[in-house]
Amino acid sequence: MVKKDDYNIDEFKMGREIEGLDGCVLFKHKGLTGIIRKTDKTIIVPPKYHNIWDFKEGRAKVRLDEKYGYIDCEGNEVIKCKYDAVEDFSEGRAKVTRKKVELKYGCINNEGKVIARCKYDHIYDFKEGIARVKLDGKYGFVNLEGKEIVECVWDYAEDFKDGKALVQSLNGDFYIGRDGHTILNY
Repeated sequence: MVKKDDYNIDEFKMGREIEGLDGCVLFKHKGLTGIIRKTDKTIIVPPKYHNIWDFKEGRAKVRLDEKYGYIDCEGNEVIKCKYDAVEDFSEGRAKVTRKKVELKYGCINNEGKVIARCKYDHIYDFKEGIARVKLDGKYGFVNLEGKEIVECVWDYAEDFKDGKALVQSLNGDFYIGRDGHTILNY
């Protein structure tokens, strides 16, 4: 851990409290952001990131130059800054983007393991352990392991709630179960 004596704290520009890390605030030093404990001025995260967001599920998004990653509550960079965009963790998973030719989304677990590669046009938040995905204008679903449990064949879909999801196609509106089978006409 970095000690307050390693920097001239009087040069810091203190910022707002950071959610998810009690008693800590963001600070700026020479244009870079870090995190410092208010009470004893212990530096939790040295000023090395261009931006740091609030903690969600024990992880905070960070930006270094034009790439994004995550740090843990001790300030360790647990997921390297290699993504073009990232979102907060939800149910232990986070949506990430890597832009090659076009913007595509995937998701990772809280240790950085890719569970769904960046191939989807969009990935929505996980609900009940399942995320809605969109690929080539069609909707489907993936589970927490990133396995596509319902193929992307639906014209529209809503998130799962109480074990079922509303989906639409040219044949009408249906509720499907977690296995993708129709359980009830709408």
